[in-house]
Amino acid sequence: MADYFVLTYTFSDGEDLDTRTAMLKPFNSTWVGFPNGFPNFTPIGNPPFIEFGGDNRGTGHESVLINIPNFRANYPGETELTLDLRAQWISVVGNNPVVILATSYVGGTMVKNGFSWNNPTATNTYNGFSSVSKVFSYYATNPVLDPGERVATMTINFAAGVITYGN
Repeated sequence: MADYFVLTYTFSDGEDLDTRTAMLKPFNSTWVGFPNGFPNFTPIGNPPFIEFGGDNRGTGHESVLINIPNFRANYPGETELTLDLRAQWISVVGNNPVVILATSYVGGTMVKNGFSWNNPTATNTYNGFSSVSKVFSYYATNPVLDPGERVATMTINFAAGVITYGN
């Protein structure tokens, strides 16, 4: 069973894709990322179990860290969580798909690196074992009022080690 998941929103063209991630289950949370045009770097939970990796105003990636031991400290007995994964273009609209890759780690310590995390001391790493992609040209005409376009929903069942996507 994985202790950490890093969800990486990857975009190979376009500029300034603003991403936002929220938990839908076991309850609706606030957004991390760029909800409503304003950055929210405040992690979800105490201890934090969802953290935003930072705003990439160029091309490349943004990411979110899911910390399962901290999630379990917040919600003992829960075995899965469902996330709402959204994005919108702020500067130059891309034509290639936005791909969200899930990488998981067993053990070790997560280390922030640019707009993402890695875990050099993990006992096991599963790179990009799950992904979803979507081509969209959604441009934020009013990022203050606009929640962005849903790329997907994602349910992580960490008891079974399964990720499923919806829309």
